[in-house]
Amino acid sequence: MSEIWRGYEFIGGHVVLDLVNTLSWRRDQARLRDRLTDDGFRAEWLERVGLAPDSSLADLASLREILFRVLTEPEPARADLAGLQRWVLTAQRRARIATAVPLRWELDPSAPAVLVLALAAEELLRSPEAARIRECEGTGCGWLFLDSSRNRSRRWCSSGDCGNRERVRRHAQRQRVIRSG
Repeated sequence: MSEIWRGYEFIGGHVVLDLVNTLSWRRDQARLRDRLTDDGFRAEWLERVGLAPDSSLADLASLREILFRVLTEPEPARADLAGLQRWVLTAQRRARIATAVPLRWELDPSAPAVLVLALAAEELLRSPEAARIRECEGTGCGWLFLDSSRNRSRRWCSSGDCGNRERVRRHAQRQRVIRSG
């Protein structure tokens, strides 16, 4: 595994969330890592999710950042909603209706991957799964995932990663309180 893949996992539960998660440590500027800027990662990521490695960094990053803000802000900015609308309408203009019930769009295989991702985002946002999108509670993480736990109580992108870090942090905090008390 190349260095650029270290620390990246497909944990979002949906390709759109995995796209958003290509920016690691989003809420911690000191650890921020944008994997899409690596041409090799970008091409391999697109291949792993079944898309042609034909979309530009600028297009993928633009869609990714709009999606993050739309999915995490209680009241997304008009500019972000308009940006998402532009991506979806551009994709729909190039698509055809594959099935009517349920409605499903299909793009020609030659369409840029970013348009396939825009349609996938539109489908996710219209689905009941949209209510299960969560942001990891790990300090600085910012990764998104679909909470498929039975009681919808999943807190971390990965229990073994952010979850473990939070448990260690809380334990250390308790130990400091005991020692100082």
